[in-house]
Amino acid sequence: MSFANQTIILTGASAGIGRALALSLAQQGANLVLAARNQAALEEIAAACTNQTGSAIAIPTDVTQPETCQQLVEKAIATFGQIDILINVLGKSNAAPPRSMRSAAAMLGAISVMLSTSEIVKGTLLFVPLNIEVSYCREIEPD
Repeated sequence: MSFANQTIILTGASAGIGRALALSLAQQGANLVLAARNQAALEEIAAACTNQTGSAIAIPTDVTQPETCQQLVEKAIATFGQIDILINVLGKSNAAPPRSMRSAAAMLGAISVMLSTSEIVKGTLLFVPLNIEVSYCREIEPD
């Protein structure tokens, strides 16, 4: 599949898999709408992508907040005229397995990540009326 001139919203674009994917898609000539919470890292990756064949804009977004997802959609369409693909690269990893969480704060942090999943789904549903391809990438941790 060619990504040249395809407008792609990529969440989680500021680090890790999302960052690597953004660079790869930029080399293939995609129009990237990069989304993440870390604005400084997001702007850095957008600049790196713009130096490739494709074009990129950085939109600070918290995907657990439907209103920021709506703004993401609006800015993407205003800039590129359409959205062809949505790729959600989301996740949070704990270096320690749950049995080694020694504090209530660590346990609450893990629970809040699990609970925010429903908000992520709500944000993703904003794209359904646009009739675009929706892809998911999830981190799988070894047992």
